[in-house]
Amino acid sequence: MLNKIRVNLPGFSKIDYFFLVLFFLSFFHSSLGFLFNFALLYYWKFGTEGCLKSLIFLTTRGVLNPSVASQASIQSFRWIIVLGASFLILRYSNIKNIKFKNKYNKILLCIIAFSSVTAMFSLVVSSYPTTAIFKIMSFLLAFSAVMRGVASTREHVNWNDFFVSLYGILYIISIIMIPFKQFRVVNDDFQGMFNHVNIFGIISVLFLAALLNSQFYKKYKILRIFMICAIFFMEYLSASRTGMISCIIVCVIYIFSKKRGLTKAVGIVLLLLIITFFLPQNVVSNIEKGVNEFIYKNNATSIIDSREETLELYYSKFNAEPICGTGFMVPYDPAVRDYTLSFGLLVEPGNLLWTLLGDTGIVGTFIFILFFVAMLFNGRMSKVYLIVAAFLICMGEMVFFSVNNMAIIIYLILAIYVFDEESYQKNILKLEKEG
Repeated sequence: MLNKIRVNLPGFSKIDYFFLVLFFLSFFHSSLGFLFNFALLYYWKFGTEGCLKSLIFLTTRGVLNPSVASQASIQSFRWIIVLGASFLILRYSNIKNIKFKNKYNKILLCIIAFSSVTAMFSLVVSSYPTTAIFKIMSFLLAFSAVMRGVASTREHVNWNDFFVSLYGILYIISIIMIPFKQFRVVNDDFQGMFNHVNIFGIISVLFLAALLNSQFYKKYKILRIFMICAIFFMEYLSASRTGMISCIIVCVIYIFSKKRGLTKAVGIVLLLLIITFFLPQNVVSNIEKGVNEFIYKNNATSIIDSREETLELYYSKFNAEPICGTGFMVPYDPAVRDYTLSFGLLVEPGNLLWTLLGDTGIVGTFIFILFFVAMLFNGRMSKVYLIVAAFLICMGEMVFFSVNNMAIIIYLILAIYVFDEESYQKNILKLEKEG
C-alpha cells in the first residue's frame, strides 16, 4: 500500500511525486498528455488509493488551460479510466470502520434509488434513452466509488490535504499568471490554470473550502491568509459571480462554525464599516460602481439575464413531463426517439434545481433532496461549509453530474465532509507514539 512509503508533504506519497512530475511534463505536447493518461493505469497497482488518485489526476488534467497545457482529450480512453478505476474501487475496497460503513450504505441507498427511478423514467420518456441511462449509470458508479474509496482509506490517507497540495501548486502558478494576458483564452477575464473562467470560479470555491479545512495550513496562518486573499482577488478578476458569491458564503459559514464565530463575524463587519466610513467618497463610489459592474455584467438588468434562455428551456421541459422529467442530461424533442449511444449530445443545464426538475421531474427531485439530507446529516456539522461549497457552485454552474468534466472533485469534497479526518488524525498520533 502507498501508506508504507509516505513522505512528509501532506497527503502525498513517493509515487504521487512521480505522477506529479509526469503531470507537468504532459503540458508540453498532446501526445505526452495522452501518455500521462495512459500511465495513470499504473496507479491502479496500488489498490483503492491509487485508483482514486488516478481519477483526481485525470479530472485535473482535463480542466487545464489549453494555453498552458496541451490538450490530451481522447474521450473514449478517459471513460475507460473513469469507469475502470471506479469499478476496481467498488469491487476490491473494504470499509473496515463500522461507522463509516453505515454512513456509506445510507447514502448509497439514496443514490441508487435516485438513479434507478431516473433511469426508468428516461427509458420511457427520453428522446435519447440509451445516452441518458449511460450518464445516470456513470454518475452512480463514479460517485459511489469516490465515496467508498475515501471511506475505506480514510485512516491512512488525508484526502483533504492531498487535494490542497495538488491544487495549491496550480493556484500558486495561477497567481504568477495574473499579469499575462496571453493566458486568457476565453475572454478578457482571468482563468488562471483552468480552461474557462467559470470553471476557475467554481473550482476556487472547492479549493477554498478544502483550504479552510486543512490541518496542514492551520499551522501556517500567514500562508493560509495569503492564499485566501489571493483566491478572492482572482475570483474578482475572473468575473465569476457564482464563484465570488459562493466563496463569501463559504467563509461566512466557516466563521460561524468556529468558537466565538458570531463575535468574530460582528468584529469583521464593524471593521469593514469603519474602514468604509474613513475612505474618501470617490473611492467608495468607485467600489460601488465596481460591485455593480461585477454583479450586473454585460449591462444586464438582472443577475439571471444571461441564463434566461436556459431557464425557459428547462421550464418547457418541466411543463412537458412535470412528474417524471424528460430524460437525464440529454436534449428533449418529443418527435425524436434515438437509441444510439452518443457522447456528442450537448446540454446547458445551468442550475442544479432546473436540471433536476426538467430532467427528473418532481419524483426525481424529491429523491435527490432525500439524498442531500442523508449527506448533510451523516457529516460533521462543524464542517458544513464543505457540503455547502459542493452544492452551491452547482446553483450557477451545474457540473454535479458531469463525470467526465470536474464532478469527481465535487464527490471528493463531499466524501471528505462525510468521512472526516478524525480517524486519520488518530491513526497518525498512534503511529507517532509507537515511533
